Amino acid sequence: MAKVEKIKDLKVETVITDAFNIFKNNFVMLVISALIVALGSIFIITIAPLSYGFFMLCHKLVKKEKAEVKDVFEGFNYFFRSWSIFLLTFILVVIGVIAFIIPGIVVAFLLIYTIPISIIKNMGVTDSMSASYNIAKNNLLFTVILTLVTFGINAVGGFIPFFNLITTPLTVIMIMIATKELEDK
Repeated sequence: MAKVEKIKDLKVETVITDAFNIFKNNFVMLVISALIVALGSIFIITIAPLSYGFFMLCHKLVKKEKAEVKDVFEGFNYFFRSWSIFLLTFILVVIGVIAFIIPGIVVAFLLIYTIPISIIKNMGVTDSMSASYNIAKNNLLFTVILTLVTFGINAVGGFIPFFNLITTPLTVIMIMIATKELEDK
């Protein structure tokens, strides 16, 4: 029987606090970057690389590296990887939703760390998805809570015009922090 390692005292509250501190210290850059991603996503072909680039920008901030608005465009260097992750995740979630909704939600929970793992470890699509699955499975309660909190925050952002320019950066930073901490354990 495989031994499941537990994470050391990682709490969603800590992730939220750390993410909020990073967010408030980089507020203008993050909002402008989120606006670029939102406007650029009007052209469907740019959705995946811009989103991937936004995760890359947030990863730099989590690592306490210098980040700039232009970093959002670095996702285009991973055009095929970003689109492969986007499409494969989308297809798996849709299939899960078609299969009585709950499996689709479970897939979304299990793959929440895919993009951050791809960035942190420079992994390809299937390796990133597999690593995300393993991290989520080994830290299931934390992952469920984190996912519900990020979905909730983004839902609020979706109901208030332009508020998603604030909620999206915050939740991406939360996911990046959690992934980095869980991946290091």
